[in-house]
Amino acid sequence: MAAPPASVTLLMPREAWILSRFMAACLAEGVDTTLCFEQPRQGTWQLVHYVNGEYGDSTGIDVRTGWQAAVPALQARTSAVVPTSEFSVQLCEHLAVALGVMHNPLDAVPAYRDKYAMRQRFQAVDIPQPEILARFTSLAQVDRWEWASARFPLVVKPQDLTSSLYVQRVDTVEQARGLYRRIFKHTQSFGGVPFSGAGLLETWVDGPEYSAECVVQDGGLAALFVTTKFVSRFPACDEIGHLSGGPVDAGHQAAIEAVARRIVQAWGLEGAVLHVEYKWVQGRVVVMEAACRIGGDFISELVHRQHGVDLERELVRIRLRRPVTVADGRPAQADGAHGVRFLFGDSLPRDVPAPVTLLRQVTYRRASHPAPGFGIHQRIGYQLLHSPCAESLRAYLSTDCKPAASTAAAFEPPSS
Repeated sequence: MAAPPASVTLLMPREAWILSRFMAACLAEGVDTTLCFEQPRQGTWQLVHYVNGEYGDSTGIDVRTGWQAAVPALQARTSAVVPTSEFSVQLCEHLAVALGVMHNPLDAVPAYRDKYAMRQRFQAVDIPQPEILARFTSLAQVDRWEWASARFPLVVKPQDLTSSLYVQRVDTVEQARGLYRRIFKHTQSFGGVPFSGAGLLETWVDGPEYSAECVVQDGGLAALFVTTKFVSRFPACDEIGHLSGGPVDAGHQAAIEAVARRIVQAWGLEGAVLHVEYKWVQGRVVVMEAACRIGGDFISELVHRQHGVDLERELVRIRLRRPVTVADGRPAQADGAHGVRFLFGDSLPRDVPAPVTLLRQVTYRRASHPAPGFGIHQRIGYQLLHSPCAESLRAYLSTDCKPAASTAAAFEPPSS
């Protein structure tokens, strides 16, 4: 009797575009799919099964006593568990262990989303990063801290929130206190996902921002693609666009690859697709944070169009223990560059300057009622773009960005 086809459980997809890419990846790999949707306010999981790309059946699981209640329903038909969002990366590893399928070491899992634990892990393997000056859980702790000795600017960030919410450069104690007040109140997501409610204070590091999309298999770095970030003006520095393609200095590429290998070491990873956010400061990488998942903001589509590498499919193959398709880590680039530009209330759709080409434009909120700012919740849509000239696309994406020049102090690694 032939063995049953492999089946992949896609854990807690939250966005339609990323779900569609994972579903296409599973079809390309010839595997059946189970979509696992969490409904935390109801205390249930909904399992939706697809066979040969078509709807099969669905099952509701009561998980009020814990996620372990879903294991029997998944045991017979799960060959791999794949995280599809930042809220599923930690649970994915625990569920994979329970199901006896490919997983990464559990001891590093708390550091996937907890920025405090992440900094400690990275420090142990000498990864350059900002220094944590304090961790606060109340305004009383904030008020007692020795602000007189603080060297502004500094960075306030939550310990474990999402989408860079409340991550901001501050220049005064009053600015910091206002952010911490909001962080301490934000103890769960709108969907019921719990947060620690703790806030961190870090040293400020100035420099152009990038991310690295990393394919890891068998504990080694199989491929790495550099994405350029475009951010709004100080103090928020919200992400307003991304670019894949264009020249990357050989020294820059080698430096981020070396740091990515240390992150793999710090987390003891067997296999994953990583999204590493960093700044390039005076010829060296400084890591802002890393995520054991595919980056959001359509970055995987940019990489696919520019480099011909489907990160969702690579992650499915990794979790199924199939060899990744990236052989040498240096696939040929398409001409020029691809990018995404987000649209905001004060940045409505406009004519795209030649030679930039508009591949897709989507607006999904009413532009007649724009909210101020450039945060993720102020986005009203996006443009997917291509240009045969990377610099022309870079210039278009740079509109509304902070100035490149800096008066901030140069990065100094924390003393050991």
